[in-house]
Amino acid sequence: MNANKKNKESVKEQVASKIDSITVTVEEPEKKEEKPVHLSKVELLNEKQIKVENATYKIVVNYREAVQPEALAERYNSILSKYDYIVGDWGYDQLRLKGFYQEDNHRAPFDKKINFLEDYLYEFCNFGCAYFVLEKEQSEKTNKNKSKRRKKRQNKDRKDEVQTDKNHNKNFSIKTDGKKRPTPQKKNEKQRKETNSRQSKTNQPKTSFQIHEKND
Repeated sequence: MNANKKNKESVKEQVASKIDSITVTVEEPEKKEEKPVHLSKVELLNEKQIKVENATYKIVVNYREAVQPEALAERYNSILSKYDYIVGDWGYDQLRLKGFYQEDNHRAPFDKKINFLEDYLYEFCNFGCAYFVLEKEQSEKTNKNKSKRRKKRQNKDRKDEVQTDKNHNKNFSIKTDGKKRPTPQKKNEKQRKETNSRQSKTNQPKTSFQIHEKND
């Protein structure tokens, strides 16, 4: 019995050693270090104002409480700072941001103006989704700069109009041969004299009779 037990134990040891030799140690994959996500500075001032980076925005629309400062801080990009409005809509738990210009911006295309918002929500957003509209508050300095640029543009347009009028007059100028033309007043007086002289000639009889007294 003892011999059989020893044989079994020796067989088990041999099998275990073979298994150890066959098995390959699997190395655990190295965990990649997650890069820190850049968060923009977003601060909710009150129910109607929010500060994003260095700009203050007015919360115009907050449909279904779509404004979430943490999500906005993750999704905000500095390229949106050039727009007058920021529109954010939610879809599949993801926030999407879109920039729009003011309606009176003549350089912006039609689909980049805020009056295109209704079409944008209808065509590109999920039906009934939560969304918000932020309007950038213009500071006094930027308003003054805009008014100055507007005045400069108006003055430039006026100068261009005057210049075009001058060029138009130059193109249609009448060339003279250097001789003085009689003024209309003098010309009319001359015509009157000629007509009067003609009338006087026509009133005179064609033949004139002279009476001579006969001398005795």
